[in-house]
Amino acid sequence: MNSLISFFLLLTFAATSSAQENVLIVGKVVDQNGQPLSDVKVRLSLTGGVDHKTVTDINGLFTFKNIPRDYSYIIGGKKDKYLSKTEIYGYDQSKSKDTAHILFSLRERAGATIKTSKVGKADLGMTIQEAINKFKIDTTEAILQNEPPGVARGIKAELGDSTIIYLQINRKESFLFDFKHILNEKVVGIGLAFTNCKIKHWGTGFVWWGISNPYCKPKE
Repeated sequence: MNSLISFFLLLTFAATSSAQENVLIVGKVVDQNGQPLSDVKVRLSLTGGVDHKTVTDINGLFTFKNIPRDYSYIIGGKKDKYLSKTEIYGYDQSKSKDTAHILFSLRERAGATIKTSKVGKADLGMTIQEAINKFKIDTTEAILQNEPPGVARGIKAELGDSTIIYLQINRKESFLFDFKHILNEKVVGIGLAFTNCKIKHWGTGFVWWGISNPYCKPKE
């Protein structure tokens, strides 16, 4: 199965007095060594389900023209052999500028591959920070999981072999969407979702029923 990359960047641009004005979005995609990545399929989604698509050139550059400045934007892309990624930008530049510049990097899957057979009950009790280090997780590629109304439950990330790992913590109130607020929390549950659709989990009261693998292809 071909590796499929989906990375998401949420860009919030402040609204101006004229909601009809547009901005130019100029971006560059590089690898972990700062080298440009060509042929990355990039998709920009606007509020209301309007999508724009493009592909990075030989220099890793992409451009979206005439985009309404008073929208929130989700930018995603696909490229084999690279991991998915999520970043949040709080730009306030559209008040005075007509161009938004974006730079982000993608990590090769080979550098994030671990032996999932070594993951198990013995890993319970470590901190989120220790688990991030052990399982080679980049928080810019991971997703924070929560339960309504904004209660932290853990993080979910993709490993180099396309296995999805979920690290669960005890319910944490007053949760802010920033990894630094849960780095010292203890891991009380671990879940693995494999590309063959199998799921393993450890920990008393493991409750994240939504753990799944987007690369799983169930047998017909």
